[in-house]
Amino acid sequence: MAEEAIGLQDIAPDFVTVRVKGEDRQVTGISLQTIFGLVRRFPQLQPLLELKELTPMQIVEVAPDAIGAILAAGFGKPGDLAAEKDSETIAVGRQMQVFDAIWKLTFVDVGGFQGFLQRMFQLGILRAGSPAGKGNGSATPSPREPPSSLGADIPQEPSGATPLAS
Repeated sequence: MAEEAIGLQDIAPDFVTVRVKGEDRQVTGISLQTIFGLVRRFPQLQPLLELKELTPMQIVEVAPDAIGAILAAGFGKPGDLAAEKDSETIAVGRQMQVFDAIWKLTFVDVGGFQGFLQRMFQLGILRAGSPAGKGNGSATPSPREPPSSLGADIPQEPSGATPLAS
């Protein structure tokens, strides 16, 4: 019986521990449901899914109001508004460290962001020239519509509310 080769992904943990505000917090990658939930809540993220290459800094530039939500999701609390507000108060250097960990852990098994997009196109979830998440032929929901199966763990804001209003 032939032995299978063990790769780095087989022995690497699914989380990293980062010291934040005096306590150790586990940071994980985020799910496809959470990614599309974030895109629904923060529509300015949608065009980023059409890029061939994407860096975390581009997300910060295009959707700075989404950072707290992304960090909260990486802490295992997607859609938890209290966790999002708390994440917004983390010092910038530590936010960058957490964001970097989320990025790496989210896309590790698909070959980075480019590999993720390629796989989404192969599966028909994304289509060239169409809005992100439109792969099934339906229109992309607005950020205030009730959640569907994708992003169901992200609460929707009541009509007229502004996500993450300060």
